[in-house]
Amino acid sequence: MRMKRVWSLPRTIAMLIAALLALTGAAAAAVPIAGAPEFSGSAEYQFHYGFEAKEVTGDWLKLRLALEGDIGAWVGYHLDAWASLSTKPEAASKLKLGEAYLDASLGPVDVRLGSQLINWGTADGINPTSVVNPRDLLSATDLSVAGAPVPAVAATYYFGSASAVTGVLVLDFVPAAIPGELAQVEPDGKPDSLRDNLEFAVRGETMLGGHNVYASYFYGWQDLPAAWLEATGLPDPYPPFAPHLKYRRMHQFGLATAGTLGDAAVWLEGAVTVPDKLEELDAAPPATMPLSSNDPYVQVVAGADYTFNIGTGLFASAQLIYDSANALLSPYTQPGQERKAGVYALLVARYSPADDHHLELVGLLDLTGKAGLVIPRYTYNPVQAVELSIGAITGFGDDTSTLGSIVPAARGVIAGVKASF
Repeated sequence: MRMKRVWSLPRTIAMLIAALLALTGAAAAAVPIAGAPEFSGSAEYQFHYGFEAKEVTGDWLKLRLALEGDIGAWVGYHLDAWASLSTKPEAASKLKLGEAYLDASLGPVDVRLGSQLINWGTADGINPTSVVNPRDLLSATDLSVAGAPVPAVAATYYFGSASAVTGVLVLDFVPAAIPGELAQVEPDGKPDSLRDNLEFAVRGETMLGGHNVYASYFYGWQDLPAAWLEATGLPDPYPPFAPHLKYRRMHQFGLATAGTLGDAAVWLEGAVTVPDKLEELDAAPPATMPLSSNDPYVQVVAGADYTFNIGTGLFASAQLIYDSANALLSPYTQPGQERKAGVYALLVARYSPADDHHLELVGLLDLTGKAGLVIPRYTYNPVQAVELSIGAITGFGDDTSTLGSIVPAARGVIAGVKASF
């Protein structure tokens, strides 16, 4: 079995690491170190057994190490990296730098320099306004969305009275992983100079009526390239159409709020995304069949959670998601298919009958496509730093909807073990 190896350390990140080390050394020389660095990490293994395939369809072993500490009273640092190994669906190994940054507190201004995650938004897991970092598509096995760090400079100025403004300058464009067979196509339009790579984001926050309110703006590159099929004009046995990919910039305007209603937490988050137009996506068929669109699109999430005073606590959360591009699970349409808006419900319930035993039920419902995924999970902590989990994935719906089409392959058992230190 041939092992696919991926080493990821972009040039800009390497330069930032060198700058961080230099700044750390300078600060250490000027100010006594406040304390010894703190090490932490985890080792985790999971696998998915598919009922349809009747075999293990995916597995992954992941190791993570982190180092953080303070240099004097006003500078802190953080560095983490992870390595992963998998044998299914293909043998692959990865070694990646995670977040690596310096924090500085300069009176009313906090500054962070380095490879970092900019986590914006108020919704639980699905955040329309959190677009600074490239994000994976919603995972069908655990219904989570992960982001990748970007090399950036972020500064927050605090006005007092719970008001602040944050500005972010991204120094290098980091694309998301292209899904499916399109990953074999080389995209056009990827920036190749420092000026083209730059991205910018700003967010203001304040309190209104006891609720936190955030307004944001982002100008940068879309995580995934636009896609279309173009007629080749070649006879058999050549394919009649060839896929094309091209990166483009976009504007995004976001608004989010979070607060309480009685004893429940409530939130509302939405964003309007306006991509740059590509002539290829407006070309007349059948010479060209677009898989992406030039149209602006909207995503809105509204939700609430509540903790019931039952036993050691019953937690329940519900979110309603509107996506005008219906790109939550798939960024591209099928050839010749019209993109229709999607409405989803994400439901989560957690209950701990005892301190070391935890039950969880997660469900994703496609209310327009009449499909759904349901994931019950049981977790046991034999000791404080060790976690054993086992769950099942089931669902319903036919292949007329995006969610329904992935249900058969997703059905199965997912189990794992995680140790933290």
